[in-house]
Amino acid sequence: MRRFALVCVSILGMMVVRAPAADLSELMDSEGAFWKLTPETFIGKTEPGAFNWNTQGPNGEAHYPGYSNSPGLSFMGFQVYEANVIFSRGFTKEMKISLFNRGDVGSIRQVEFVGLAKQIEEAIEKWAGVKAVAVPRQSVVKGNIILARRWVKSPNLITLQWSALRDKDVFRAEFIQLEIESSAADSGNKNAPAVAVRTGSSGKIGDLKRNLKKEDDGTVWIANMPMVDQGQKGYCAVATTERIMRYYGSDISEHLLAGIVNSSATAGTDAYQMLQVLKQAGTTLGLNVRVLSDFTVRGFQQMIERYNHAAKRARKREIILGPSINISEIYQKMDPEILLNVRCKDMRPDYQSFQRDMRQKIDSGIPLLWGVELGLYPESDLPQKGGGHLRLIIGYNLKNGEIIYSDSWGASHARKTMSMDQAWAMTTMLAALEMRNGP
Repeated sequence: MRRFALVCVSILGMMVVRAPAADLSELMDSEGAFWKLTPETFIGKTEPGAFNWNTQGPNGEAHYPGYSNSPGLSFMGFQVYEANVIFSRGFTKEMKISLFNRGDVGSIRQVEFVGLAKQIEEAIEKWAGVKAVAVPRQSVVKGNIILARRWVKSPNLITLQWSALRDKDVFRAEFIQLEIESSAADSGNKNAPAVAVRTGSSGKIGDLKRNLKKEDDGTVWIANMPMVDQGQKGYCAVATTERIMRYYGSDISEHLLAGIVNSSATAGTDAYQMLQVLKQAGTTLGLNVRVLSDFTVRGFQQMIERYNHAAKRARKREIILGPSINISEIYQKMDPEILLNVRCKDMRPDYQSFQRDMRQKIDSGIPLLWGVELGLYPESDLPQKGGGHLRLIIGYNLKNGEIIYSDSWGASHARKTMSMDQAWAMTTMLAALEMRNGP
């Protein structure tokens, strides 16, 4: 069955490389002061304006987005492109630092990538004063290799991970990242698999339902949804997927996912291709992928036929399909109100299926991957004004006829509402990622 490519587009293209400024490694001392920082004291010790909050509170997460206008940060002299500091019970628990990722930096040659990883490894080894412990390599899909090294310099445990696609004559550098934890929290198994592909165990239906909130006004929504800020990259698909995986207790980054599903920082991600790859890697990732609603070529053509019939009655411009179909261009030519009436009235059985599936999953505590076409209906403060996009549906209100949704652009986009009619009219795909030990 032929389906369209739902491509999530980039916002501003490639990042600007800045001269690094404050060095985060200066926070890591031999006394363990870093692990005693509260959210407030951590912000006070970092470059002003560098970090913002993905989530606040004693179990919050501070995020350095590495935007073109962000203050420069480094670690041991190497430029930082992203960083996340995770808190637990009011104190620092972990710091994750991206020292290279294809989304922010672009493609580099194999010799440059290997050389950079080696330089970082040597710098950490010199700082730690001990040899690294090699961690078994991992591969989520064919050709995608994850290598790692670990050092313990009490009270700090540092894991260096780097990944690239190697397939026959093809080489593509994906990411180099650090994960720093307190060595006191180490389980003692320093040869454990790289945490980039650690799957979770919070996908059981009983566990998930504990996140469900029901408010007096009829709102039903999923709380405790992790936030990932995709930044200026076209990584909405993999950032949204990372959020779901973290919600289930897995620790899988958007950069690892971008390598697996062939995301592009500028061209975005083919969401359907991503779902197929996730299905293939389902055993490794512990996932079941269920597509609940999507467009086949024939289904899209039928919608256009209905739209043209309604447009003709309203004396509006009709849509002429050529031999190749660009969904975004077609949507931008449509009258939003005619499209809404066609999808909500003329295609009512499909709309009812969308509502039923959405309610069933939300009531089970399962967030939904929601593919949409932006620019049809008003939304405030969106970094991306039009084109394909992937976001989350996290709730609904039947009394008000609204859905509750979330975008991967930071805390201000964590919970938003929209008319359910408009939501369905702009929908291009609805899918559920469920843990295999879940419902």
